[in-house]
Amino acid sequence: MVTDLVFDPLLPLSILVTLAALTGLLLVLAIWRGLSGWWLRVLSASVLLFALLNPSLRQEDRTPLSDIVLIVVDQSSSQDIADRPEQIAVALKN
Repeated sequence: MVTDLVFDPLLPLSILVTLAALTGLLLVLAIWRGLSGWWLRVLSASVLLFALLNPSLRQEDRTPLSDIVLIVVDQSSSQDIADRPEQIAVALKN
């Protein structure tokens, strides 16, 4: 069983990076001004940005397949030229 955390952003990555930078700028401004509850604002903005990344947990059950080979043989009249029939027979045998 394979488990992966997969991100499929709801917005383009450039917009998400811009929002994250704006959040960081507002965080610095809130700390500089001495606003109370700045950590709650950062926490909520981080949760919203993470939600916009649209994370999902993907679990897959994988079982290996036996070796399967698909062979396509050209049976047109051009395959009767020279030693092509022998080449086809050797390829099928291998």
